[in-house]
Amino acid sequence: MLTLLVASLAWGAAGIPEPVAAEARKSGESFVRLSFRFGPDTRSIPGEDRQAVQDAADRCYERAMSFKWTGITVDPQGSVLCADPCVPLWRVVGVEAEHRDGRKVALAPAAVFVDWNALLFAPSSAPEAPVPHVEFHDARLALGEPFYRIEVMLVSRDRYLQISPALVELVPLGPEPEYRAFFGLKTEDTPFGGALLLNGAGAAVGFQTEYDLWDGPGGLTTYHPAQLRAGARLDAQGWRDLCGALDARVARSARKVQIHLRNVKDEEEDDDWYYARDDEDRKVLVCYGIAIGGGRFFVPIDLARELAHQITRITVDAGGREREAPFIGMFAEWGALLIGGAEGVEPIELRADAAPRRGKLFLVHRAEERFGRLYQETDYNRWFNVRIGTGEEEMPDLVKRVNAPALLFDVEGGLIGFYLVRRTIDSPAAVKRWEQVASLQRLAPILADAEKAFDPLARPRPAREEKRPVWLGIEFQPVRRDLMELKGLLGPTREGRIGLLVSHVYARSPAEALGLARGDILLKLVQEGESRPVELAARRGGSGIPFYWGRSMRGEDDEGIEPSRLWRPARNYLTDLLTRIGPGKKVTLAYLSGGQERQADLVLEEGPDDFESAEKLKERTLGLYVRNLTYEVRDVLRLAPDDPGVVISMVEPGGKAAVRSIRPYEILTHIDSTALRNVHDVRAALDAARRDGDDQILLRLWNLGETRIVAIDLAAPEGE
Repeated sequence: MLTLLVASLAWGAAGIPEPVAAEARKSGESFVRLSFRFGPDTRSIPGEDRQAVQDAADRCYERAMSFKWTGITVDPQGSVLCADPCVPLWRVVGVEAEHRDGRKVALAPAAVFVDWNALLFAPSSAPEAPVPHVEFHDARLALGEPFYRIEVMLVSRDRYLQISPALVELVPLGPEPEYRAFFGLKTEDTPFGGALLLNGAGAAVGFQTEYDLWDGPGGLTTYHPAQLRAGARLDAQGWRDLCGALDARVARSARKVQIHLRNVKDEEEDDDWYYARDDEDRKVLVCYGIAIGGGRFFVPIDLARELAHQITRITVDAGGREREAPFIGMFAEWGALLIGGAEGVEPIELRADAAPRRGKLFLVHRAEERFGRLYQETDYNRWFNVRIGTGEEEMPDLVKRVNAPALLFDVEGGLIGFYLVRRTIDSPAAVKRWEQVASLQRLAPILADAEKAFDPLARPRPAREEKRPVWLGIEFQPVRRDLMELKGLLGPTREGRIGLLVSHVYARSPAEALGLARGDILLKLVQEGESRPVELAARRGGSGIPFYWGRSMRGEDDEGIEPSRLWRPARNYLTDLLTRIGPGKKVTLAYLSGGQERQADLVLEEGPDDFESAEKLKERTLGLYVRNLTYEVRDVLRLAPDDPGVVISMVEPGGKAAVRSIRPYEILTHIDSTALRNVHDVRAALDAARRDGDDQILLRLWNLGETRIVAIDLAAPEGE
């Protein structure tokens, strides 16, 4: 039973006019309680974040409960109008309307309005007698005119009719907008429940289906009953036909794309080994691209630069076989790639004026492969309000949450945009990501001149080049407050919260060219064209990464010095920051030298080969890996540039080297009398020994000033 509840009057104390009160009582007979029953979820892509209404559907299904909503009867046959609850209609197996007198009537599947955020249900069977219903009047609300909102609310477990007085009070500032709001409520994250609108004379003049009331072009509104009588809508069969046509259209232009990534493994894993990966760390990224003309696929996938560097090949499905597709570019601001390989595929039309329109229904199509199976979703959505993003950009605020990436289509089946990850770089240290609508109106000009929109640093790179960071050529440690207080530098270091204290400068480095010295403090970095500086503040632990200590192959009772990796990794807080900015970019460095603040301009450059990027060799006969000596290894070991040697980076258990107690991070300087200048000399020296018929070779090893010679029998079986 519905009880009348009158809201407090904010604009007068005259009370509710009698015609309004009478119509409110009468309308109480027209409000119905809707119960949605859900079936199992057979279409959602598994393993994804779910929106609240999907979670509600899951809870109702699991607990054998129905989802409750409010509607209103609008004709004698008992048709029910309600604001769209945004539940997954494809999961709805039954809807029932409970009238005020307790009657329960089964309803046929809903029709969705195209230009109105509402659903319309017809009864499954004709009623025996006319059903009480609201009779709408064709009247508009004018500026300054009072009106009343009648809605159902729940107090404890009892249902009430709430009468809320309101006023047409919004006047646009500036030019008359295409869509004009004249009344608004605080927008919540949950769908609006619907409200009957009465004018000051008590006549029903509309039904509010959204938090704000709008008047739009061509007579479109979010409340007027003309929408009910003449508004376009999709019934259940029309929806199925539209989804079928959409699937067929997408199939003609979309293809499965596989992005093959280089194995990013521990430093010395066997290249011939097969490494399985789960969905979170797999070696092949499976996605879908859509042909856009010019032999190109637009592939909506958000990749970090580091993943783009690891791309080894891209393939496109071509009727059951894979076809190579060249990488063209990755967009700097959008989570998408352009690749080739679309020759012979029907391109989708890119209409430069296409965009989702305020309040108008559009379709969201998603396709994703999970666990070897293709999942596809199609749902409808719309937007009324906007969010303000970076640079004062207006972004449509969708009624239903969407997971990127997705394709957006109008009800005629034409592509109108995408739902993509958007990126912005506030600073080299802070890349922000969010998801938003990317209409063709916005994207078409970008795609027409895509080269300008690409991230020049996000391209596939050879493995060695990928591991080589941009460098300054220093070792550092974070500043400490007590030390800065002692030196009187609390001000420029912001109480010791920012600053990198230089502990070492490498020879022939950019830092040496700038004149940086031990004891200088790096404070800030400003990229050319950016106004906001990046304050340099690494976590505790030297250069931002702790030492990596090697493990000995020997037991606790063995004698000798346990070899350790004494050099710091070249990748650290500072090199990661500089690498994100990219080689060739100009920056200004602010630093303290002798207690005085100074600035220096420099062009960033990639560092020379370091231990991680150095050329390596697996010598199977000996059972070890070696790498070339690099600048930081020579520096920490005090080796001259012309001193021979290669670094033993790993020893295979049970191999000839392990049996002879050869250990990681020792320096192999000679094989027999051959001085080793690089890893290729190792292979050449072993080949020469085999050609000369020498079964036994002598390895000269150096470790922290100690030299030893180890004899290895090449002809002996493995492990001897």
